[in-house]
Amino acid sequence: MNNADSTAIDLIVQGLRLFAYLSLLIAAMIGIFGSMSMLSDSKRSLWYRWRSALVYTGLGVTVVQGMISLLNIGIRQGWSAAFIPFTTYGGRLSNGFALIALYITLAYIIPTLIVRKRHGQQLPSRFLSVLLFPVLELLLLSGMLTRNYAGLLSMRLIYVFTAVCLIWLFVLKWISSEGKEHEEQRYRWRSPDIKLTHRTAEEHDHEEDSPPLPR
Repeated sequence: MNNADSTAIDLIVQGLRLFAYLSLLIAAMIGIFGSMSMLSDSKRSLWYRWRSALVYTGLGVTVVQGMISLLNIGIRQGWSAAFIPFTTYGGRLSNGFALIALYITLAYIIPTLIVRKRHGQQLPSRFLSVLLFPVLELLLLSGMLTRNYAGLLSMRLIYVFTAVCLIWLFVLKWISSEGKEHEEQRYRWRSPDIKLTHRTAEEHDHEEDSPPLPR
């Protein structure tokens, strides 16, 4: 395989990796906006269906780009470099993080297929949410640390820009959760139990002041 072919395959892998990252990023944004109660109940179910579809699309593309990358690295550098993270000759960090993302994805997909085949059920959606952010962060690191092939500078800028947006959304979610907890604490101080206690004390004083009933 000549250098031109290897560079073309690297570009394809990086393009698929960027597509998987953007799919997971949009899914994460939908989840963050949904958790901040910025969506109505009628639209929330539709948005979460889109979120699940984007997560599965991103994970599927992650597997495809990972398999292509494994074959490419295995043929060029040996299978030990292909399957062991951070052992490639070039792009060690980028390929290493992407390989770990592939392993995490397979660690979810394989048990899901086994459970579905044996019991006809799916794993809870909570596992999908737990899987989303590690794979998203690993693909982000892989994209930001990729080698500067021809045409990949714009891809790196996309990773940097979207990373800043993701951090801003996390900060916005944190501020929103802090405000919600503050409101809950204020409501807790104005609990109906306090009013009930005050009312009970007043009734007790009134009963003491009233004359006894005749026998």
